[in-house]
Amino acid sequence: MNSTVRSLRTLSIIFFSVLSSVNIQADSMPADLSMIQEEIKSLKETLGEHGSFEMPVHEFNLKELLCRMIDQCPAPSSMLRECCKKLEQGQITLTLSELLEIMPELVQFAYEQYPHDGPDARAARPDAPPVTANDAVVGKSGCDLTQVLALLAMIKKSINMLKQIICEKFAFTWTILEEILSTFSCAQCIAISTPTTITIPGCYCLSADILGSIIIDADRVILDLNNHQVSGAGNNIDIANNRTDIFIKNGYITTATGNGINVGPNAVNVQLKNISFIDNNVGVFLNGLNNFEIECVKIENCIFRGNTTSAIDGNFVRNSTIENVVCKENIGTFVIQILNGENVSFNTVKVNENLTTAPINIQLSSNITFFNCQVNNNASIGNLNGINLDSNNNVKFNACTINTNTVVGDFIGMNVINSNDIKASGVSINQNNAGTSAIGINANVVNKLNVYNVQANNNTSAANFVYGFSNDGSSDCSYIESHALANGGSNSDTSGFRSVNSTKTMYQDCFANDNLATNTAIGFDLRSSSTSCVLSCIAKRNTATGITGSEVGRGIYLFDSPNCYVERNLVASNTGTLSVGIDVTFTTAPFNTTVFANQAQDHILNYLTTPANILTVFYTRSLATVSATPTPLDNIDII
Repeated sequence: MNSTVRSLRTLSIIFFSVLSSVNIQADSMPADLSMIQEEIKSLKETLGEHGSFEMPVHEFNLKELLCRMIDQCPAPSSMLRECCKKLEQGQITLTLSELLEIMPELVQFAYEQYPHDGPDARAARPDAPPVTANDAVVGKSGCDLTQVLALLAMIKKSINMLKQIICEKFAFTWTILEEILSTFSCAQCIAISTPTTITIPGCYCLSADILGSIIIDADRVILDLNNHQVSGAGNNIDIANNRTDIFIKNGYITTATGNGINVGPNAVNVQLKNISFIDNNVGVFLNGLNNFEIECVKIENCIFRGNTTSAIDGNFVRNSTIENVVCKENIGTFVIQILNGENVSFNTVKVNENLTTAPINIQLSSNITFFNCQVNNNASIGNLNGINLDSNNNVKFNACTINTNTVVGDFIGMNVINSNDIKASGVSINQNNAGTSAIGINANVVNKLNVYNVQANNNTSAANFVYGFSNDGSSDCSYIESHALANGGSNSDTSGFRSVNSTKTMYQDCFANDNLATNTAIGFDLRSSSTSCVLSCIAKRNTATGITGSEVGRGIYLFDSPNCYVERNLVASNTGTLSVGIDVTFTTAPFNTTVFANQAQDHILNYLTTPANILTVFYTRSLATVSATPTPLDNIDII
């Protein structure tokens, strides 16, 4: 069977299975469909209720085709008859569910009328001029298969417009896209050996290395680099504005003084696969504009090395993925940047061994996800933010690492500023070394930060401060089952967990142990942070190592932080010239702070400042032995 027609049938049944209620019999399916049958069941559940989307069909001559089908098919469905009736009455749109329900009949009819396996059937752009007689692929009874293909392309584009639903099952949309791009192509590719402008849809392949540019100014283009390279000044490959369904694969993009691959505004469905981007100015530039965004880009199995400004730079990018990508030995302010993005996912992206100040920079974006990503072994002669998030909404991290980076200036593993709803789970930020200061996760003016099972351990600096986790001017920040261990060194101040000028900060089941500093070492440090709590945490062996006489090792410290709860924590062996277990200090009158059922052991002092009678205070099993002013609450066991 001709591969184009087979793929048409496969795609039609995929769409049909997704959004219609008609059962498909197994013996009527192509053999290659059975492998994705289970995936389609899941996708059907996700998309099924969104079939009321209206799609214009007047440009496809669908009325004449459907009516002819009713005359010639032995048993046309009732939906086919209903759609034909609507179009005869002058309606110019059908719902997506209506179209997808009749699509198997339409494609089967087109297949049965298809005369032979020779010509290539390519879908026209929805906004292209009408297909001429010379361009059409006409079946035995006058069925124009090219128009059928164009209708299918329009349906696919309409489905992609359902952004929120598509993103929930993103892998399946790319399964469909790759099926289209891989099989709706010429029987043989068109060879390219010189700089070229592509203006006709089809499959093209390099037969030699090219010094110069390839411009893609057509839809539905497959460009196989065929293990050759495109190099030279300017943009090596330029995808013109408003192009759809572009697939570039298998080769090398090198030494572009502009962009290795430049994707123009309003591009839809662009896939880059198995490409090495080496020694370019910018590897890939997703050149979207406000109101002219780029939709559905997938960068997969690509390598970026030695690019001097950035590896991937995207603006106004929607519904896209960067997957199985390696960025190494790149130089620039950032390696990967997304501005004004929406629904962008990073999966198994390794940004390692680069010289940069921001390996990953995300700004003014929403619905961004990171899974199994690495930002390791990078260096900077200035400051470095491993992942920089500025003015974003709904960003999620899972199973990522930001480890062993070396910085002359300040290091921040994950820098989150002016953002909302940020989640980090299963992340490690370990063994990073800074010249001045270091922070694992820094939240500055953030609303709703959720940190779960995150490690910020063994981070060091030569001066200033080291904080495992810090939030400043933020609200609704929670740290659950997270660790800040063995941070600090010769720097002056270290805190495992720190909150300043914030509200509603919660630490629960966290460890802040073995942090070092020359001046002040604190396990949990809350300053001017109201309505916060430290629950069931452990702070041990936080040590100030200086010798001037004012060094303090504190387990838990609340300074001017009212309406807080410090409950059921273990605080032990925090040392310095002055060692303090739990220290609650107010420069103004305190109120409504509860210290209850804690174990504060092996300290010179466990105390609250006066006036303490406004607070609810219970210490248990407190082993301090030295009194001080203000009067410490020592050796009290009240439960």
